[in-house]
Amino acid sequence: MSVVAGGRADKLGNRYEGRWVAYKLIRLLAGELSSVQLEAIGDDEKGVDIWLTHLSGIREAHQCKRKNRMEGKWGIGELARRSVLSDLVRQLRREVTALFTFVSAHPAPELRELVESARASGSDHENFFRSILEVKTHADNLKLFCQSIGVDQTQESGRQDVFGFLNRTHVHLFEDSRAGDAMLHSIARCHVGGNPAAVIETLANFAQERLGQFLVIDDVRRHLVDRGFKLVDISGIPNIASRLEQLRNEFKYSLQHSLILATQIQRPETDTVLSLIKDSVATRLIVLHGRAGDGKSTVLLRLAEQLDNAGIPYLPLRLDRRPPSVSAERYGIDQCGLPESPAVVLRSVYREKRAVLILDQLDAIRWTAAHGVARWEACRELIDQALGFPNIVVVVACRSFDLLDDQQIRVWHTSQKGELIVVGELPDIAVSTAVNAAGGNYEALNGRQKILLRSALHLSLWVQIQSSGNSAVNWNTQADLMREYWKSRYQALDEAGVPSEQYRAAVDTLVTTMDHRGEPSIPTQLLDSYPKANAILKSLGVIFESNGRLVFAHQSYFEYLLARRLTEQVTLGRQTVLGWLLSSDQSLLRREQLRLLLTLLHDESSVQFIQSIRDILFSNDVRFHLRGPDKTVLRHEICALAV
Repeated sequence: MSVVAGGRADKLGNRYEGRWVAYKLIRLLAGELSSVQLEAIGDDEKGVDIWLTHLSGIREAHQCKRKNRMEGKWGIGELARRSVLSDLVRQLRREVTALFTFVSAHPAPELRELVESARASGSDHENFFRSILEVKTHADNLKLFCQSIGVDQTQESGRQDVFGFLNRTHVHLFEDSRAGDAMLHSIARCHVGGNPAAVIETLANFAQERLGQFLVIDDVRRHLVDRGFKLVDISGIPNIASRLEQLRNEFKYSLQHSLILATQIQRPETDTVLSLIKDSVATRLIVLHGRAGDGKSTVLLRLAEQLDNAGIPYLPLRLDRRPPSVSAERYGIDQCGLPESPAVVLRSVYREKRAVLILDQLDAIRWTAAHGVARWEACRELIDQALGFPNIVVVVACRSFDLLDDQQIRVWHTSQKGELIVVGELPDIAVSTAVNAAGGNYEALNGRQKILLRSALHLSLWVQIQSSGNSAVNWNTQADLMREYWKSRYQALDEAGVPSEQYRAAVDTLVTTMDHRGEPSIPTQLLDSYPKANAILKSLGVIFESNGRLVFAHQSYFEYLLARRLTEQVTLGRQTVLGWLLSSDQSLLRREQLRLLLTLLHDESSVQFIQSIRDILFSNDVRFHLRGPDKTVLRHEICALAV
């Protein structure tokens, strides 16, 4: 972006540099800078496109070069040939407190390594040189850097100069892509209402019209208001803090039912996540995964409590109860009752703090075929948006199966390179303590039962059965426990005086509607005909109401009831497993249902089980995630039943 002869006029249409200038003007508008000057004059102009003045009074020179098309990156030699290094040293010599930042859409890894190593060495320039010279590649780059700026690194004074220059130099990778545009638009929406693309264009044009002038916050505010833009202060919107608190409380309340004996079982995974959140140099994307029922959500519940204790602001959202649909912005407005995208709100309200966005049940948005792609794109936009804000950490929870076998989620995570944390089984000591506290005898359990209760879901089911005054007997599978659980719930409904035809009709409405619509929730009004059954099912923690919809407390409740119904139809000859699959949307929601259906069928009719396996294996109409080239679900199910 540099220029004089043919320069200033030529640059007016430069899209990349214009976006960078607009970004700095937004920071100015946010009160993070004192002034911005585009294309200074005199000595300040040499090799500098923008001068920033920080609130501390320190000035920072920026040189922008969009791309190095020949190499796709900037090496030390190329930076020297383009005069970037000589410009850098010229400006840093002129002003001993000034900073210099090189901005490009292509990385400058060699320069970045040198400047980051210098800052990591503290104030010890000799230690810096020793560590760099230990690696030949780094040593060669440092030697070339010194030669390019005319400094003798064999001299003490030369080493001090180089160390000082590198400490005051920064390298910024500013994307020239749709993703980069989207991120800049997100930042703009934190401060200015209206079309963010129009805001960016207006700000870039404004800076170009004021070449050489110092722009301060009042100049930018006046220019935007005069052109019809509305300035936004999300943090100042009435009730925004209380709305965030409501969402936090809703999240915690929705998971209280999952506590075993109303207490938290200590999980090391929670401490690991919290440590990563507090670590300023760790990755800001944390992916918590495990098998269905292993307690991912309860780990997040404990994390929420620890974040409260640590004073770290956070926003937790359950994607199975508040699914995104169109975009991150519409998700925040339509589903969460916020004035903007959850990421934008977090950044705006907690601008100076490290904040956490928690997204539970990521796999839920991939369960349904209807709108599945749109929901995933909106969710991915939200995550990418949050990661674009340097103060936000994103914690995502999903089933391991989806993380590994869902193509879209797998590709997304591979590109993001988040920190993976596996939520494993409960330790035997925790299971033993819970069983004995609930009035059972852990030592009397057989080996298979002890293994089964290492799952947080299975232990929770067993404790609830025990607490109802019943005792599960002859149980060795999840299906056995789920059967006893529902038996205890129906007994509680009977004791509450709810006619059996009403609560069974209410449950049937839930299951049938979810199955037909291929969604994990239904509108609350569909149970209006069964008010007493609805109320008791809620009080028992079987179902919950959220955002105008009813959901089962755990997805496995629905999956069991549907599988139970289908098993009866198959054993009576009214339905086949293959026929059910082919008549459905074969979405990811069907995967767990198929697994549980095969488990029940295996127990009740080995002939039907074998025939169903054959039908699915040799059908060309069953989708890959149910059968697949690796026979995904069948492989898992046959192996499990063989144990």
